[in-house]
Amino acid sequence: MGKKMREKIKEYMSRLEDGIRALTPADLEQFLRFRRYFRNYSIFNTMLIYMQRPNATLVAGMKKWNSLGRRVRKGERAIWIFVPWFKKIEVKVESETDSDSEKKETKTEEVLKGFIMRPVWDVSQTEGEPLPEDLAPLPAPEVKGNVSLKELYHRLIETSPVPVKETSLPYNEYGFAVVRGEKHIQINNAHDLKTKIVTLFHELAHIETPEKVKGREEKDVIAETVAYILAGMYGIDNLKGSAVYLGMFESRPIEFMEYVVGIVERISDRVGDMADYRMVENF
Repeated sequence: MGKKMREKIKEYMSRLEDGIRALTPADLEQFLRFRRYFRNYSIFNTMLIYMQRPNATLVAGMKKWNSLGRRVRKGERAIWIFVPWFKKIEVKVESETDSDSEKKETKTEEVLKGFIMRPVWDVSQTEGEPLPEDLAPLPAPEVKGNVSLKELYHRLIETSPVPVKETSLPYNEYGFAVVRGEKHIQINNAHDLKTKIVTLFHELAHIETPEKVKGREEKDVIAETVAYILAGMYGIDNLKGSAVYLGMFESRPIEFMEYVVGIVERISDRVGDMADYRMVENF
């Protein structure tokens, strides 16, 4: 890897970190909608695409566009993303009949050595042949109509990976998740529907948080941030979570972004396309 490539990687890593830490709640909600177009890309590459071209819908390298009969228009600025860098190495293969190391056969394997930067361009930056139907960009999401909060709540319970039940708890408690043994979630039945939904977002996030995240405080920050983002996506006020969200990326590594976005996507995927509807209390 040359000096220029190392400098470019350093530059874009710095831009990525700065961009993530500068995200407002509205920015992150918009980014999650943008992610629908790029679910085959890593969260960090999607963020790089979003930062460089927020209206992108389908990106590819120049060779790919050329193979599809399209050309990148002159003067269009490339979008830079990370791609794996593999190196071929020779490894010895032990024979079942001969253990002499000097007589072992060798084979070539590709080993991941790191990542480098490569340019891609959005379809809007190209011209030429129409795209094959299976490559056409997804249409922009639109509000499809109204759906009740009650329906959202029931959908969350039905699609939960663990049992969820309402129960009587002290009023100042909202609910809890049991994450070991027989995993389950309990929600306080004394609260209003919006509070139950936000609480369920929070507890589902605890269930989904990777085991490698250590410490109760770290897990609570992830859960509260997930609840805040999902509440915003579904049009539910959750002022309680705003202070946690706003301080989250300032004091924690950017890997938290990966955890949070991954959990939000898994929960919203299970619920389906309900984020495309306008939430109403009674419908």
